[in-house]
Order: sequence, then C-alpha cells, then structure tokens
Amino acid sequence: MPASSVLDNILSVVIIKLMKRNQDTPLLHSLSIIRRVSMRKHTLQQLRREVEKVLRKMYRSTKVSVILGELDLVRRKKASFENDLALLIAKSRKAIIVNKGIDVFCRRRRITPPQASIRGIMGVPCLYRGESCGAIILLSKGRDDSFTNADASVVALLAERLTSEAFCEQAIAQVHKLVEENKRLCLTDTLTNIPNRHFFDLILELEVKKAKGYTRQLSLALITPDWGRTRRMPGSSAQLIHLAKTIKRNIRDTDFIARFGQDEFMVILPEALNESAVNAAERVRKAIERTPFVYRGKKKKVTISVGVVTYPSSAENLEGLLEQSAKALNRAIQLGRNQVVSL
Repeated sequence: MPASSVLDNILSVVIIKLMKRNQDTPLLHSLSIIRRVSMRKHTLQQLRREVEKVLRKMYRSTKVSVILGELDLVRRKKASFENDLALLIAKSRKAIIVNKGIDVFCRRRRITPPQASIRGIMGVPCLYRGESCGAIILLSKGRDDSFTNADASVVALLAERLTSEAFCEQAIAQVHKLVEENKRLCLTDTLTNIPNRHFFDLILELEVKKAKGYTRQLSLALITPDWGRTRRMPGSSAQLIHLAKTIKRNIRDTDFIARFGQDEFMVILPEALNESAVNAAERVRKAIERTPFVYRGKKKKVTISVGVVTYPSSAENLEGLLEQSAKALNRAIQLGRNQVVSL
C-alpha cells in the first residue's frame, strides 16, 4: 500500500477519536479539509495557511502558528514566545505539551512566557528527512480543554504532510530550474548570451528542410570582425559582446543569430532572396561601423566582413551552404575587409 494511503488511514483513525471532543464540527467536512492539504498543489505560504485553518477548525479558542524555516523566525520577531518555543522544539525534535505550570515551564527553560490568558501549550516539530525545519505551535485559551498525546499525534501527522509537500515542491521547482538553466547553457553562448553553434546547427537543419519542402529560398550571412594583423586584440571579448548586440538589433525578428565560431557569427535569414540578404548584411555592416566600441573609456572604430550565400542558388544542401559561406567570407577579407561578398 502506498505510504500516502497508510498516512490517510492513520490520520482518519486519530481524527475520529479526536473529533469526539468537537461535536459541533462535522466530521466528514473536517476530514475533507485535511485531505485537501495533500491533494492540492500549494505554494509554501498556501500550505501554511491551509494547515492553520484546519487546526483552528479542530481546536476552538486556540491560537495556531506554523513556523517553517529560518525566514519565518526572522519575520515573526514580535511573537517572541512562539519563536523561543519553536527554537526549543527544533533543538529537541520532540513535542511539548504543557497544561499546567506554564510560568514555571518558561522560567526553567528561560523563554519568554505567553500572555496570561493562555491555559495550554502544545508544540510539535516539523521534520524533513530527520532534520528539524520548524514547528507548529498551539496556544489554548480554553479552561476545560487540555492537550493530549493524541492531539500531538494528529498535529505531528499534519506537520509531516506539510513538510513533505512543501519541501518536495521546493525540490521539484529547484530541479526544474536547474534543468532549464542547463538547457539554456547547452544552447547559449556564455560570453555573448546568444545561441551557440549547437543551437545554430539544429535551427539551420530545420530551416533547410522547410526551404526544401516549401520550395523557398534561405540565406546565410557569416560575419567576422576585422581584427587586423594581430587577429586578436585587447578587449576582444568585450568587442564580441558589442558585435552580438549590434547585429541582433539590426536584423529582423524572424532572423536567427548565433555565435558560429570563436570570432564568427552566423545569421540565418529565412525566406530571404540573395539580394535581400546582401542588403540586410550591408545594413548590419554600416550599423556596426557607425556604432563606436568603447573600451576602457576610449572609443574605437569596429568593422566587419560578411559572406552571404543563398539556398538553392549557392548550394543545395546544408554542408554546401556552410562551405560556400566560408568561401564568401574569405573572399571579403582578401578584397580588403569591411565589406559584404555574396557567392
């Protein structure tokens, strides 16, 4: 039998015994409320409020505090007694029940006593994987009712359910966040924060298939900065970031830019004729030439060389397009750089 079913059965039996004290509260309604604590998906704040709501229905004239995690203790600075008791319970990892001699109990443990109207105290630790992570505190103002071990058992079960759901949700959310971050890192260039070569290959393969299937044209623009004779220069990483941002600002929303190599960028221009692609590349080249690159307080002029190819006139397959784009770029460099060449 699943652990959750066993927990439901135990919880039901204990609550049935406990509910004999609260004849004015419908049993089935209370049980359904408690089961919703585990059946619904909550945020941590919603789970806490749900548990507090359930306990207030079960225990009349009782103040309920669910303290979960260190942040809760910081937020509840005014509730000094609840804080002190929660820390005491977290340290001992045991439930505390006090129905008489509350002042003596507080004095011996050097904690701030509660208000004079409080007649009974019960605190149950919230444990997750054996580690204490908070406490559920109940302060009774009724003269006749007193807390029992059965009460502590019910609250302990709710505490177990609360912590398992709350921290499992947090763990799942953290895993999802790590997965998404891992995906982003696998597909994004960490320097320029644009898609990397792996992502580019996936998109280009898809775009070539679409172009073949719908008999449309597709253009590529291979771009590299004109480093000069030294090939690399001080501030080259910052310059690559500058180029990536400038290129991205000056292409269509439907175009796709990626870092293709160490010093190269590739732009995919879907459904672009060769002439349109050359015009787009020229627009990018002029924009980069007009936009100064500032490095260590000094403005530097930056230029690029671009090689443009188009499917199917330049090549009829993916490998051919990449080979031809490299040839077009080399031709632009040989002709003196800072220009666009199309093959």
